Amino acid sequence: SKTPGLSDEEAGKLLDAAKGNAKYYAVISTLLYCGLRRSELCQIKMSDITMEKAVRALQVLGKGRKVRRIPMSDLVWNAIEQHISNTFIVDNIPMSNDSYIFKMHPASVRKIVNKLCKIAGIKTVSPHALRATAVSNAIDNGANFVELQYAFGWSNPAMVNRYDKRRSQMKNSAVLKINYGGK
Repeated sequence: SKTPGLSDEEAGKLLDAAKGNAKYYAVISTLLYCGLRRSELCQIKMSDITMEKAVRALQVLGKGRKVRRIPMSDLVWNAIEQHISNTFIVDNIPMSNDSYIFKMHPASVRKIVNKLCKIAGIKTVSPHALRATAVSNAIDNGANFVELQYAFGWSNPAMVNRYDKRRSQMKNSAVLKINYGGK
């Protein structure tokens, strides 16, 4: 995959750039922390927010019509909740279980990401690059391939390697992790 990922620092700048707009912050947070495809993001309805064993989750319909449940961190939930509050309560838009959380076309997600990349002063990337960033960050923080395969909805664990952009950088080479006690 030629999709570039972002460094953690760039991802942080992107999140910071989105903070002034509840919808943008919820979109970017959900993409970066849940690793969703933009089409998945746009399909999320109110009824897709579930609670499982005291953990909030998103039920997502992915490629191949596979349904998967993705846990939401408090950060993501709070961002979505703020967006819902602004959209449905402040703007007085009727809400039901069938209401889409992010009522937008997938092309609009690209526009939001592009706009925020410019504001953040980072390279312009596609929304899919945020998925690659999520994979790399999860690996950096100890996620294994089986966990990633399930979370990202892949039928083949080899897909993890295609999305992990950080291991291919020279500074992250496995060779540099070899250590014989300093000798």
